[in-house]
Amino acid sequence: MKYRVEWWRSKQKGYRSRQSVVLFNDADVLHLVKNIQEDPNVSTVDVIPVLGE
Repeated sequence: MKYRVEWWRSKQKGYRSRQSVVLFNDADVLHLVKNIQEDPNVSTVDVIPVLGE
């Protein structure tokens, strides 16, 4: 199953950028989310399952 991981990263004062990546297995998703949450500039992390091929 594929998963899309999206997060908001703070840039300059008052600006944020949304970043996303598609991963193909659970272990990679867990590893990425764990590392992203340690970053103080990241505000929100969403994991969205991708249905279909």
